[in-house]
Amino acid sequence: MRSESIGCKVLLAAGIFCGSVWPMVLPTRGLEAAPVVCPANLLPCCHFETARARESGELRLGFHLWPLDARSFLSHAAELRPGIVRFSVGPFWPDLPAIDVAADLDEVRRYVWEAISPHAEKWRDAAMAQRRLAGAANQVDELLIIWQPPLTNLDSVELRRRGSRRTIQREAIVVFARFYIALIESARRLGFRIDLVEIANEPDGAWNMHIPLEHYVELLEALRKESADAKVALPRIAGPGLAFLRSMASYLSDRELAGRMLRLLDVVSVHAWDDRVGNDILDEARAVRRLLDGLGWRSPILVSEFAPTYPTPEDRSAKRGPDQRGRTQSGDPLVSELPRYAPATVELALALSALGFNPLVYWEFQDPAWGSVSYGLLDTVGRPRPAYGSWAQVSQFLATHRIDLAVPEAHLGERIFGLFQGQRLAGMAILNKERGAYAIQLSETSIAPRAAGSTGQSGGEQARYCAPPGGGAGVVIQGDSTLIVGADR
Repeated sequence: MRSESIGCKVLLAAGIFCGSVWPMVLPTRGLEAAPVVCPANLLPCCHFETARARESGELRLGFHLWPLDARSFLSHAAELRPGIVRFSVGPFWPDLPAIDVAADLDEVRRYVWEAISPHAEKWRDAAMAQRRLAGAANQVDELLIIWQPPLTNLDSVELRRRGSRRTIQREAIVVFARFYIALIESARRLGFRIDLVEIANEPDGAWNMHIPLEHYVELLEALRKESADAKVALPRIAGPGLAFLRSMASYLSDRELAGRMLRLLDVVSVHAWDDRVGNDILDEARAVRRLLDGLGWRSPILVSEFAPTYPTPEDRSAKRGPDQRGRTQSGDPLVSELPRYAPATVELALALSALGFNPLVYWEFQDPAWGSVSYGLLDTVGRPRPAYGSWAQVSQFLATHRIDLAVPEAHLGERIFGLFQGQRLAGMAILNKERGAYAIQLSETSIAPRAAGSTGQSGGEQARYCAPPGGGAGVVIQGDSTLIVGADR
């Protein structure tokens, strides 16, 4: 693919005229028409080396939601125009009575429906709300996640304690496959549309049921066989949904088993928690992409959970990540309540997409009242957090433009992304997750001011024209900003 330079007649809101010449306009509030003198440390912009980014189909962003908790706020969800929604149905199954490993499919169907039916009307209302959301979002994939199957008669009583480490037993594989089929059928019976089902959740055993690769492959094989025998049409199967990207190398170390797994899956899924252990998430993502390429899987990789925990090293040292509720121990706000969390979230999503990860599911739409973390785009009472506005900007842009490629700027990295439709530059995402401003210089001098704006620290102007000392066009990008610049045709 060719490289694309944006030096042409440009200014964020004024127009970025490149190649075949089209103006770019930034939606929302106003930008200063009278330029000020640019700071001395101007950064040249913009050049996108599209050959260095990974094509992964139409870019889609979405979020995880809890259907029973989010019904009152689905108008907010519709505003976000998701391309994918992840959800679960039913109780926390390990809390229920154990199921017998010898149970046939009809017995498992009764077990599942008896657990769901006391709240069936609430689930039906939730399914109807999700269908309205899907209609408002035009094209959205519905991804069902099944956290854990029930305990079986082979499991010890100690496993009923939350936090107990559980490992799958080979003797339970067939009944678990039947459980997945029965739950998919029950969810459909309630009115949920299911385009994909994720099997399983974090089988590398960070907190959920540990499933070694050998047993995971047997579980997929049993699921395929049992559904065929019962003449049940399965949705597309995604997996394995590992907790950490770095787990993939050890999980897939047996190439023969890894190949069998990939042949049984329709979609490979991972979780991309950024740096809870201090690792570079993008380096880990590159390693996963190389690993799967080497195994012959060149399709996009679904990120079924992600969110920044510590956007900066200072956030880590201050322990202000959103992996907790309320405030820090010292009484400071968590980073998800700070304006700079918004561009950090968009940056991570677009950087992962540039490496061949798509679609991407943000954790999560809203913090449930019973939860213990604070990543939600909405808090427990439905109040939008800073990331909500930025996520809405990007999602709305993607909903109206088929973006196939997000490309970091060649010199500025993940501060600025080019958004491409095939070979054509269709827009840019311009991000600043620092408190201080930075300025970019764009070649050519023809500027036609237009209304423009962004989301950022106080909802005010987040970019302004500036005049470089040597001539040309410049823009100052204010701190804590997310700007989406779209191309007029």
